[in-house]
Amino acid sequence: MTVRRAIAALALASPLVLAACGGSDDDGDDDSGTTDTAGGTPAASSGETAVEDDPVADSDLPAVGETISIDKADITVDNLRAFDRESTTQVCADVNFTVTSETEPLQVRGLAAWKLYDPEQLPRTQTVSEETDHVLDEVGPGQSEDGTICFDGPADPGEYRLSFQENFEAETDRAEWIGTL
Repeated sequence: MTVRRAIAALALASPLVLAACGGSDDDGDDDSGTTDTAGGTPAASSGETAVEDDPVADSDLPAVGETISIDKADITVDNLRAFDRESTTQVCADVNFTVTSETEPLQVRGLAAWKLYDPEQLPRTQTVSEETDHVLDEVGPGQSEDGTICFDGPADPGEYRLSFQENFEAETDRAEWIGTL
């Protein structure tokens, strides 16, 4: 009978031990990304990080208006603002992509490359309207392009986090900014 209890205890404890051993790779340190050349601040990160859930880490992000260098490009997000469109309000920002790669274009991937998290850290859906100039395709090697990104509202006052990632692969650099409306 004690052998059965030992096996049952082992069977129940194994998932707990495995969970403790295989836990999150996040140790709260967000220095896994590249840094901007001006201040050594984390500027881009690879893959998903705890930044999405850690408001303290958000304060370490570059501010809207700063340029972030990723693998193929320098990206600047500026002029975070509320934009009144017909019967709704959107959150918009101006962007500039300068591709530093001499051989590969930067894939902007339409509406999939950008994410916006509102002051409650809820994701907002990117949208396109005729009133704004969107970069929806790609920017060629050595080229620069300006555009606008907009997200469904409302445009509540508070701190927003913007994120750009060229493709869905975890090892691709992701650039993130923090801004206030």
